[in-house]
Parts: sequence; structure tokens; C-alpha cells
Amino acid sequence: MKKHFVWMVAFLMAGFQAAAQDDDFNFINFTSKNGLSSNSVHAILKDRFGYMWFASEDGLNKFDGVNFTVYRHNNNDTTSIGAGTVTALKEDSVGNLWVGAGNTLSLYDRKKNSFLNFVLPAGVIRSLCIDHKGNMWIGTYTGLYILEKKSRRLRKYAFNHDKNNLLKVDAVVIVFEDSRNRIWIGTNSGLYRSSASCDFFKRFVPDKNNPASFPDMTTRAIVEDFHGNIWFGTVDNGICR
Repeated sequence: MKKHFVWMVAFLMAGFQAAAQDDDFNFINFTSKNGLSSNSVHAILKDRFGYMWFASEDGLNKFDGVNFTVYRHNNNDTTSIGAGTVTALKEDSVGNLWVGAGNTLSLYDRKKNSFLNFVLPAGVIRSLCIDHKGNMWIGTYTGLYILEKKSRRLRKYAFNHDKNNLLKVDAVVIVFEDSRNRIWIGTNSGLYRSSASCDFFKRFVPDKNNPASFPDMTTRAIVEDFHGNIWFGTVDNGICR
């Protein structure tokens, strides 16, 4: 009996020690001293090839686990990345890397190690979303743009301030497509959800007379969980689903 007790104590102590070790996190800090182009990072992406990409105030950074490769805009090179702060990253279904830099959407060509640029008329890119058809939705502070997959035609979404079924604001913070192929648009003047055909948008805003209404005017983050619930991060009223 005593022997069993000793083994039980040893087992429990080992478990406590393992749990304690799990709580001991060792963080490694990478800064400009290690080759990062800027200490201000806006977005992070791990691509299908294992590379880490960092969107920064001063260019795009690729990390191979040892070294950083920095991509900056060059006024004398039309195949360099777009000018301005890199704010958004997205990888499509075939492994293409898309980068939002200033008012330019840059497509990285891995074979040529260069960029194909699509310049927006105005606005800083805030969010990128690729829908189930492969079209790119581009959220900016001056409007919503769509880059069509087949034609590579870039067009601005037509805002209509007179109709209730279309987006009413120009400042788009986040764009997200859920598993039901609906596009969600987070703006500074309400949350919008598209119909399946994307020709109709329903607006959600706070209603003081309805406690079940959407709680905030500005949505900054959107994600869908395994159960199909959509979660929203707001500016002043926490999260909701």
C-alpha cells in the first residue's frame, strides 16, 4: 500500500511539473536589430511554403526561419511592391500572395521575385478578402473595391446613399466571407451583410430600444467558428456573435 502511495505521489508531482512547464513561455523578440525592416507590424501571414510574411510600416518582410528578406517600393521599378505602409496580407487558393500597400494591391510573383500592381484611385487598403469565386474584396478608408478574378478588372463598389439595401459609407474597416458565401462588411457606420448574390446589403446598427441589436457602430474584426457562429470585435462594446 505504501509503495502504491509513493508511486501516486510521484505521478502527481510529475503532472504538476509538466503543467508548470506548460505555463513557462519563452518569447523571442525580433526587431530591426535582427533584420526586420520596421518595429511596427500591421499583419502576419504564414504561407503554404512555410515562409512567414510581415506587413510593416517600412515594407514587406519575408522570414525563412533564419533571415529576413525585405521588399520596399522603388520609384524607378514598376515591378517593385506598391508605395506606402504595408497593411494587409492574403494568400489565395493557389498560393498567390496578395499585399495591400498604401493604395496599391500588389500580387507577388514567386518565380520572378517581383510584383504586379493594381493601383486604386485613392484610399489606404485596410482589409483583403477573397471570396469563393476567387474575387478579391478590398476594403479601404475611401471605399470598397473588387478585383475580378477572371478579367483582373478593378472596380469600385457602387455606394448608394439613397437606398437602404446598399452600403452607405465609404470607410471600410474589415471584409469577411462566411461559410454560406455571405460577405460581411465592417465599417465605421454600421455592420453590413450581403445577400448570396452580393447585390443587396442589410445594415446592422445599435438600437437602444432593442437589447438584441448589434452593439456598436464600428466593427474591427470578424471570424467564424466551427459551429458557424460569426464573431465580431467592436471598438467600444467588446465582442458579440
